[in-house]
Order: sequence, then C-alpha cells, then structure tokens
Amino acid sequence: MFQKSLLKNFVKSFTTPDHDTIVKLVTRDRYIAEDANGAEFIILLSKMLNWTNCIREVKNDTDMKKADAVVYDKDNNPIAIIELKSSDKNISNRDIVAQAFRYKNEKPTCRFVIIYDAIQ
Repeated sequence: MFQKSLLKNFVKSFTTPDHDTIVKLVTRDRYIAEDANGAEFIILLSKMLNWTNCIREVKNDTDMKKADAVVYDKDNNPIAIIELKSSDKNISNRDIVAQAFRYKNEKPTCRFVIIYDAIQ
C-alpha cells in the first residue's frame, strides 16, 4: 500500500519514546476504554511519534466539516490527516477512507493519511 522508501523516511523522522513511557501510555484505563471521539488514540499516537503540533477537530476551509486530527510541521503546514472510525457508529470503511482523502485534498502540503478503525 505504501512505497517502502517513503514510509521508511517518514518513520525515521520521529524518535521513539523509551519503554517506560510506552507502557505508561498503553496501559492507561482511559486508553483501553476508548472514548467516542478517539482523543486517547490521537494523544497516544502523538506521543509515540513525538508530534509536538497535532491538533484535534480541525475544520476544513470549504465545507466546515472536521478532520479528527491534523499533524503540522515546524512551519505550521499540515503534513498528516488522522481520521478515526468510532466503534459506536455504523460507517462503512469506504466512507471513512473517502472522507479522510477529501480532507487531505483540501490541504496541499499534506502527504499522509492515517485511518484508525476501532472495530478491527
């Protein structure tokens, strides 16, 4: 699905937190319970990948719909869209993928789309 060199460069650009930090983040009761809007997942992902500028619920410029989260680079340009599928909503996988890529297409500097399906 991804070009290996692109994925390798993306992963190399982040530092991995130490073992204790990962254990503390993953074993928290609030993360395991998972709230409806995926805030815990976004926080966990941000901390593990050392994203310092990850904003939740970002509105689009054209239709005012919201992406679940957007990751920005040091120049405040969007580089990744995060779209979550909540386990309590009946949305097909195709719909969430299309939705995520609509958000990505509105941000010209965005290069990555991260989709999380809580059901699977």
